[in-house]
Amino acid sequence: MINSIIKFLISIVGFVLKYLVENPKLSKLPERIAVLLWGGIGNHVLFSPALFGIRERFPDAQLSICSFHLFARQMFSKTANSFITVDENPSLKALLRLLFYVRRYKPDIVLSNAMSPTFLTSLIAFLSGAKVRIGIDRAYRGFLNNIRIGEKNEHEVLMNNRIVKALKIDAEERPLTIDVSDNDIIVADKTFRSLFEENDESPLVAIQPGSGKRQVFKRWRKENFEELTRKLLQEGLRVIIVGTDEEKEEMRYIEKSLKHKRLRVLKQSLTLPQITKFLQNVDLIIANDTSLVHLGAISGVPSVVIYGPTNPEKNKPWGVKAKIVRKQLPCSPCYDYHTPRCNYGFKCLTDITTEDVLFEVKAILGN
Repeated sequence: MINSIIKFLISIVGFVLKYLVENPKLSKLPERIAVLLWGGIGNHVLFSPALFGIRERFPDAQLSICSFHLFARQMFSKTANSFITVDENPSLKALLRLLFYVRRYKPDIVLSNAMSPTFLTSLIAFLSGAKVRIGIDRAYRGFLNNIRIGEKNEHEVLMNNRIVKALKIDAEERPLTIDVSDNDIIVADKTFRSLFEENDESPLVAIQPGSGKRQVFKRWRKENFEELTRKLLQEGLRVIIVGTDEEKEEMRYIEKSLKHKRLRVLKQSLTLPQITKFLQNVDLIIANDTSLVHLGAISGVPSVVIYGPTNPEKNKPWGVKAKIVRKQLPCSPCYDYHTPRCNYGFKCLTDITTEDVLFEVKAILGN
């Protein structure tokens, strides 16, 4: 409630003051560009067409990626010249640290991705001293940017592309991508060969049964994933269970419940570029609304995605065949996941059955 009131007040201030913000002034090519990347792995992936467009448009500029996650360094190690990473949740202390480093960087341009909190990122951009500040203007809260991009009900990739279009960058035809080294390819191939025999050509399905610890609200029940895995094995498919340390409980549950010669669990720790290359070996990904489907999309892998409260129109897998399993409710979509109670008992997830998911799997792989 308090958060909503604060947003409303900022919107009123933004509506009144947006005309007082100076127009952008950049008489020469920028020397330093800072990109404020908010969100998780998936949000970083969905910004990649825009990011690589920036790199190509300004090859001689110093490009710094600013993120609250160290994984940004893995994903764009070759593309960015430097990283400003504050590896913690965006608390007031972390925001002040980020602002300090961005200001010290002295950028000519600061831009933020589509899913960033518009007031905070526009404030950081304003206080950094950048002459050009670009971002989505959500309900007038991005008023401190001097190039404000109107929000639309469209996919996140399209919103990011509209942001960089302000710099005369056309990213519409660019695919999702991250930086991958030769060693990443070798490690991914070696890991896959250690798990599966070369002569087995039955379809391989990768299942991620969990989500990040801050996104538990997206999780379909682990018992459902266990039942789904059992049925896929009965259909003659190979299955590999993947996930992070935050999903060990779900992974162990499936591993202990099912003993089957065609079932594997990926226990080796891989970097994001390595898991992206590893996924090239699978025929289908089944997961909640999580990053794995976006990493798989980089490798062209189709997916079946189980959506609960969030909006698939904004962040469904991009550029690949994907089937969305979802129960539309009067409250959908919903991002009020910090509220411990739900008037509908989270039916958006609990009403999804294994048969619902299996139907879409067969639609992609065939019967």
